[in-house]
Amino acid sequence: MEEHALGPPGAKVPVGRDDPDRPQVHLAPKQGWLNDPNGPIWYKGRYHLFYQHVPQGCEWQWGLVWGHAVSTDLAHWRHLPPALAPTPGGPDADGCWSGCCTVSAEGVPTILYTGVRLRSNRACGPPPPPSQDLGLLFIESQLAAVPADPEDELLLRWRKVEQPAVALPPPGLNLMGFRDPFVYLGGSSAAAAAGTGEQQAPQSAARHQALQHGYRMLLGSGVRGSGGALLAYGSRGGTGGSAGDGNVGNGISSATSSSSSDDCACGDGSDCSGSSLARGWRYEGQVCSAADLAEAAQASSATEASGALSGAAADELGEVWECPLLVRLPTPGGGAGDGGGGSRRQPWLLAVSPYPVKPPHSPSNPVLYWIGGMDEGATRHARQPQPAWFDVRGAWGPYRLDQGDLLYAPNVCSDAQGRLLLWAWLQERRSPGAAAAYAGCLTLPRVLTLSPDGRRLVQQPAPELALLRRCCGTGGGGDPFTGSTENGAAPCDGVPPSGASFSGRGGWYAGGVELAEGQLLPIEGVAGRRLDIELTLRRGSGEAAGLLIQSHEAGSQGNALITYDWGRNALDVVFGVPAPQAAVPAGASSQSDGMESQLSGALSGVARWHLPAPAAASSPRKRGRGAAAAVFEAAAAPGSPAKAAVAVPAEVVPELHLAELAEPLPEAAAVEAAVAEEAAAAAAGTFRRLGGPLAAPATDGSGRAQLRLRAVLDGSALEVFAGGEVLSTRVYRGAPPADGGSPAGAACSGVFLAALGGAAVLESGEAWELRSCWAEDEPEGGAAA
Repeated sequence: MEEHALGPPGAKVPVGRDDPDRPQVHLAPKQGWLNDPNGPIWYKGRYHLFYQHVPQGCEWQWGLVWGHAVSTDLAHWRHLPPALAPTPGGPDADGCWSGCCTVSAEGVPTILYTGVRLRSNRACGPPPPPSQDLGLLFIESQLAAVPADPEDELLLRWRKVEQPAVALPPPGLNLMGFRDPFVYLGGSSAAAAAGTGEQQAPQSAARHQALQHGYRMLLGSGVRGSGGALLAYGSRGGTGGSAGDGNVGNGISSATSSSSSDDCACGDGSDCSGSSLARGWRYEGQVCSAADLAEAAQASSATEASGALSGAAADELGEVWECPLLVRLPTPGGGAGDGGGGSRRQPWLLAVSPYPVKPPHSPSNPVLYWIGGMDEGATRHARQPQPAWFDVRGAWGPYRLDQGDLLYAPNVCSDAQGRLLLWAWLQERRSPGAAAAYAGCLTLPRVLTLSPDGRRLVQQPAPELALLRRCCGTGGGGDPFTGSTENGAAPCDGVPPSGASFSGRGGWYAGGVELAEGQLLPIEGVAGRRLDIELTLRRGSGEAAGLLIQSHEAGSQGNALITYDWGRNALDVVFGVPAPQAAVPAGASSQSDGMESQLSGALSGVARWHLPAPAAASSPRKRGRGAAAAVFEAAAAPGSPAKAAVAVPAEVVPELHLAELAEPLPEAAAVEAAVAEEAAAAAAGTFRRLGGPLAAPATDGSGRAQLRLRAVLDGSALEVFAGGEVLSTRVYRGAPPADGGSPAGAACSGVFLAALGGAAVLESGEAWELRSCWAEDEPEGGAAA
């Protein structure tokens, strides 16, 4: 696909590899907008990953498709054509929204997704019955699709099932949303290739569950006045639904485009999918909700183990729980973990993406998770209230999945090795008005395990990332090594013993180095836009240590300082710090006025760079919000929201809906908040900071203060792993200098090690350049710049 520059008229837009801030190790489309990852699955020896995608444009729009990429090793990926696209006149006419991909008991990969149609789109049929009308400006239905050829290992063509899996929400619940299906019992996201001898356990267990108890599916929602809620649907693969569930007799058109060879062509309303996952779904009640947490908070004092919330956490629960996940967790040694509340149960992970959060100026929506237990064999009916299947009141949590400011909407799958893998959406944080050919990428694949105490997640990058490293072998060929160490690192030939250091093409190593306060140790011999850095730091007399990432261009959105504060046990990224434009004398120090004063003293005399002031109108969407909102409010005054939505002119509906409902994380508002925070920090002589305390202190086996930190910097995308937790953010550095960034012209990464408030010891440090994960981006003979 040809790439096009997408931005304001007259703006110079870097395209492809010419954009120095474009990630090329993190999965993203060739151009256009990306948001939620959808339906990751391991099928016939390949990882498939889908995602929300706008091919032409760098802002959210109606008509989202399911982008598609495939890999055999989690490191090297290939773009494939979109798997799903809207069908004119159908229930997904205005967008194929998020969902999952699951292998049915018959072995058929089945996509379940939310199709949306605008209420103003008359071609899609009448509005829902009043008891099932949520009063939104769009109508959501849960739809299904299956491969046109299940034997195709690339899953290139998909066929939509004509009858909706769940056409409308259950009646009379006063819901605020109805989206993002996720199958948590009975299906499998891992299917082994026939005759390969690969692990069959995940698929076999899922098939047994489906045959014995049927399937269970979550849908994200919220109850007006009560907050987020997760709806449970069950199916035994039957051929029909109940009218009360909205599966029949609902007035919703299930028409598909007769010109598309990938749509169901039977034409008689029957199911010809070959997948029991596509049919028979019935509403069974709520799995859990924010109301459960409120009840727990009223019944007992707020404690971590009770699942009750502090005031700060309560502000993050939002009104709708989007993109829910509910999945069994691998446990240390393969045994059952403590699911919370002191009982020995199979541990489950529940994660939700709340929208919107309070206070409204919060720069991002946090993803929250719990670790707890669930009664898998429970049965309950909509008319007979039963205890929640997932005991959120007795679970450990809620915790933030990521300590940064831009992660949202995670999705997971299991693979042939039995690993639980996670991806999520990393938003942009560009300055308002900045032009680019793309927006958004996905996180690196993360391997999820349970902490030894059974209370928290441990997240690590998949070790296959080492396949992209340009290592410094003795032969100088630059080939990546495939071996891995405890931390997922690939060993490098010719690494000198501790106490020595060297740098060379594609690799850097240092060990046994004392970092004096104010002394910057450059990571040299590696350059380019993609770096993988691993450090083991021991505390000396200092208060904090970490990495200073230097901006390459004045006026860009760097610099950034990654710090671990020993006393606070906190991982932070600090923005707007001074740039090291000259050598800093060893031993330079300052008075102990806090971290900001120490850093300013250590790098005194160097000008600070700050984010530019925000533009007056940072997004075309925002310019139409005021007028659209006024029209809607005027129409809503005399009647219900649903009636008002019908009365709103069609040309106003998309702008209003997007402003108020359809944009789960308004990027423009988030950027403006970050800019404002940066400006306020600069005026006060401080810095904008992200992050916070880690769950457990950074120590070695003997209790000595020791930090193992891994930072992957890929264009602007930064993921920092420490103590099993992650902080993800963006650092826009601009283009590196052509001469390598040093007076001698040697390759320099623009990344420096630093100690604050005293000394630290670098016990070992390694850094690698990374190749692009896309085969089509790899130039002959080496990695892309």
